[in-house]
Amino acid sequence: MCDTAKRSIKCCFAGPYGERSEAAITSQLFVFLGPRTVPANTRRRFVREKGTVKWFNAAKGFGFIQRSTGDDVFVHFSAIESNGYRSLDEGATVEFEVKQGPKGLQAERVTRV
Repeated sequence: MCDTAKRSIKCCFAGPYGERSEAAITSQLFVFLGPRTVPANTRRRFVREKGTVKWFNAAKGFGFIQRSTGDDVFVHFSAIESNGYRSLDEGATVEFEVKQGPKGLQAERVTRV
């Protein structure tokens, strides 16, 4: 959380023709009061699941993972945590988090096991 304090500074300066002027400069000072905490009951908790890659089309960049419950979850290549080329092999075991996407459940933070 931050508190804001306004400070005003008066200064004098000479103009191009030698006239003297006075101006007030106002600035904001931010004071850091410490980390903001979120109550424990409002924190998001994601459970990592294990599943098997049902199929993945590397050319199109998406596929599906079968959860241990038997349900399928959509996976996009951008959700794969990997260096370089992001793709998944059919039948590979992966670990992931599930979130609600625009068209249903989708995998996030996918890693190979």
